[in-house]
Amino acid sequence: MKQVIQKIYVVALIFFCFACKSAQSRVINPDSLTLNFGKVEQEHRDDLYQVGIQPEFTIGAAYAVFDVNLFFDHEFRLRDNGNDMIVLDAVGYKKEGFRLHYGDIEALTLGRGFIVRNYYSNTMSNVPVNEQKGLIAQRWNDRSGLGLFGTLSHLYGGRAERRMGKASVGTTVVGDSEPDFREWGIDAGYKPHSSVEIYAESAQIEHYGTGFALGSVIKPLENAQLLVEYRKFDADFVPGIVDEHYEARPAFNTIAANPAGRVDGYFTELSLFNKTNFPVKITYEDYEATDPRLTFSTDMNFSERLKLNLFFAQENFIPSQSTIGENSVVKGKLTIGITNYIFLITEYYRAFDDAKQPLESITFRARIHL
Repeated sequence: MKQVIQKIYVVALIFFCFACKSAQSRVINPDSLTLNFGKVEQEHRDDLYQVGIQPEFTIGAAYAVFDVNLFFDHEFRLRDNGNDMIVLDAVGYKKEGFRLHYGDIEALTLGRGFIVRNYYSNTMSNVPVNEQKGLIAQRWNDRSGLGLFGTLSHLYGGRAERRMGKASVGTTVVGDSEPDFREWGIDAGYKPHSSVEIYAESAQIEHYGTGFALGSVIKPLENAQLLVEYRKFDADFVPGIVDEHYEARPAFNTIAANPAGRVDGYFTELSLFNKTNFPVKITYEDYEATDPRLTFSTDMNFSERLKLNLFFAQENFIPSQSTIGENSVVKGKLTIGITNYIFLITEYYRAFDDAKQPLESITFRARIHL
């Protein structure tokens, strides 16, 4: 794993050398330099103290962010023996119709989400580590699109789309080596109206089951969208199997023991206030013989000095019970600017591993832009 990380650092360095050359040997200086210091309170684990510095670089459409951090306990012992003292937080290139990004993968959905929906690579911790990073490459235009991704946790996938007037076709593939599985699917859609789309999708998990979905997408308003799907699948098939819970608790340990048969139900997704400073997305799915599932996410940008990011997911959702139980993932971040250069940040994280043990922490941090 460390050799892989070192290779990524080398690739990042070579990438920026070429970018610097294309910028006519402009001297690379950080566009911003941030000082971080604070405390991470962890349930059932030692609290950590943080001192770090974060330089950010941009050269044209290219960017890079590095984290140099010291996380240590009250006896000044470094977290994980200092293996993640230097973290390549993000590096990439972005221009119209093309994106290349290495870093944390958050809320990744391929297509309409029947195979990969709302995937987070960093649900095991809110402390920056190299092992939670991944690479995304995307190329698209008005008629076609291609997207690929891979993570240091051995997960990989991709999607290709082709649009032909009102009709579209696509294919999605995903796989992993730990746990070992592969899944692929095909889909087709048709837009009878600019604000309405109907579609069908079918997928299969190798050595497991198959499933299909029939759905529609309606945009009643410019900043609102409603997606409704009818799903039917084998008991050893999981729709949206690569999701926000995937890194903490893959589903294969449970579906392998499921009885034979078919399951059906519905999935809905409501997106509100799109393309504004207050986007909201809510999903709800309910299948026979299982409890419902709910997700909620929002990014509230009240101003440059006040921001709130919140993501919540709950399997086995029962409103009368606790909403942060053993089947939940909660990630929240509150940013308050004291001045244009000093910010106070609070981050909350809670999830559960495959042994149903809680992973919880709260980070209090001050960020000073130098």
